[in-house]
Amino acid sequence: MYSTEGGVTYYYFWGPWDWSYYYTYYYSPHKVPVTISVEGFPSQYSTTLKVDDSSAGTIPGGGTVYVEVNWRVGHTFTVQSYVEGAKGERFHCPANSWYLEKFSAPTREAKAANTFTYTVEFLLSVSSPYGDAAKSSGWYSKGSSVSLSTPKTVDVSAGVREVFDGWTIGGSLVKDSTTNVVLNSPVEAKAEYHKEYYLQVRSDYGTPSGSGWYKEGSIANIEVEKELPLEGLMGFLGGKRIFDGWSGGVASRGNVADVNMDSPKTVTARWREDYSMPYTIIALIAIVIVVASIFAYRRSTVSRKEEAPQPKEEPRELVEVSPIDIIERRYAKGEITREEYLRMKRDLTRKEKREQ
Repeated sequence: MYSTEGGVTYYYFWGPWDWSYYYTYYYSPHKVPVTISVEGFPSQYSTTLKVDDSSAGTIPGGGTVYVEVNWRVGHTFTVQSYVEGAKGERFHCPANSWYLEKFSAPTREAKAANTFTYTVEFLLSVSSPYGDAAKSSGWYSKGSSVSLSTPKTVDVSAGVREVFDGWTIGGSLVKDSTTNVVLNSPVEAKAEYHKEYYLQVRSDYGTPSGSGWYKEGSIANIEVEKELPLEGLMGFLGGKRIFDGWSGGVASRGNVADVNMDSPKTVTARWREDYSMPYTIIALIAIVIVVASIFAYRRSTVSRKEEAPQPKEEPRELVEVSPIDIIERRYAKGEITREEYLRMKRDLTRKEKREQ
């Protein structure tokens, strides 16, 4: 038995109740029996019972206790609102308090009973580095459906973002960023993200490719044309721009390159201009023009000479030249020596004398 603050004495009767036996042997004109039961959780757990704020012991799950109270006043019976079960499990009694009105008079039939009913609740633990999904963490009645939602992408800083991979729920991966969880047991849900960096590929010419978001640690492939024609006349004559390498943390000089995405990056294509072909063609054209001009000039000169009237030659008087005159001229020019001159002159003189 125990005493309340008012000094009223109460008696516990823990076994099966035999009302005729009670009234025969234990009947008190100031007491009535009260039956208190609990249900909704297994017998290995128990709840405490209070009567008018005084402890009246514990009641195991599915169990019953009997309490005798003074019938002249009302009484409040209270059990725990929550009973802890296994990890992530508890039992909740929304109506954990019951008030027993006083009796107008005790009779053999004067008795009262109440059952406190518990429902199962499970713990939902939600973790997400972004959004408000973590606020969904808490206790839910068995069978409850809870919607979880987290952002698909989150901008962290310039060129850096986090991208949603999926929800890890009970060892399974759910790809949708918004999903429903049914609580038939304790559940842990974690939003998984990975980091991405932005790659900007720039070029003043051509069509560069490779710009975009890449997962941290991945390799991005970039490319731009190897060469391009120049604009205008120089391009028409074969002038071109030739790719001359990348700037911005890429060591490759090839127009196709790989970029290690360990941070946000901007790479720019460099170009140089090649005028060798236009200059060669211009030089050849100049030579052709010069040659053609010279040829045309000569043709025009010859044509003018042919068209101009030619002066008539005056008839010349034929002068007879003797062999001796010829050898004298040759001697005078130094074509023959003096010995040759004298010998030849002597021979010619002799010949003339014989002919006479």
